[in-house]
Amino acid sequence: MRKHLSVWMTAARGIAGPLALILLVMAAAEGVLLWSAYPDYEATSLYFLLSDCPLVWPFRAALVLLAAACCLHGSGLGGSAVGNTLGRLRISELTAFLLWGLCYATAFVILWAVQAGILLGAGWYFTAHAAPSAASPQTVLLASWQVPFFHAVLPLDQWTGYVRMACLSLGLGIGCAAWSFWRRQTANGYAAPFLVILWVVTITFDPTDLSMDLFLILAALVTAGVSIYLVWGEVYRHADSH
Repeated sequence: MRKHLSVWMTAARGIAGPLALILLVMAAAEGVLLWSAYPDYEATSLYFLLSDCPLVWPFRAALVLLAAACCLHGSGLGGSAVGNTLGRLRISELTAFLLWGLCYATAFVILWAVQAGILLGAGWYFTAHAAPSAASPQTVLLASWQVPFFHAVLPLDQWTGYVRMACLSLGLGIGCAAWSFWRRQTANGYAAPFLVILWVVTITFDPTDLSMDLFLILAALVTAGVSIYLVWGEVYRHADSH
């Protein structure tokens, strides 16, 4: 158990700094966008403010940057001695791959949670400071249903939305770990780029569409499953050859 925790902490320490920096830059960028746009919408509605303000782009950039940081951390690129670490801990590549995948998935969940918090904070600020005619106790609730990006990260009582975001986080975490694994084998991984593109493109699609939720859940789980199967096969093929 101690070895497994050490492997997990190796991944956590490697991405904690990049994750914190990415979250700070994302929050600052969205804060500037909201603050600069707020005076023009103070007398209208939160819906128009969040619809017209391009908050999705900082989130997209943060998603891409976090995926890149996760992929590079365990890849051995840039002089990182991943192989030496695994050898010292005497833990298999497959176990390290799975633990790192779960660690990276946690990072994507944190990114999702922070983004939801930013949108909720913006909604509460608007409700407290906007003109009385533009705000009501239901303002934030209505905006979270009406604005696709808001509803995508905070699906309220649409439970498939939470499953979608959790599965995308898990799939991308496993995909990043797989990319790192294949780079250590001097090969290429494709799961992470595929899921990053899928998530970035579909984040503003109609999040109330149940069929889209099911498609993304299935795509994320199948991609994660195929990644695990391929890594498992490579690890045991290499073990058999020795």
